[in-house]
Amino acid sequence: MINLESFVITFLHSELSVLLRTSSQMVANNMIEMSGFKT
Repeated sequence: MINLESFVITFLHSELSVLLRTSSQMVANNMIEMSGFKT
């Protein structure tokens, strides 16, 4: 039987790390565009 609590914690941890990675990439792209680097 699967330990539900550890499964949920692992799932949430991986989901959060993916969200943080994608959001930080979006922020970096926005900063690059706002600084006029992208012509």
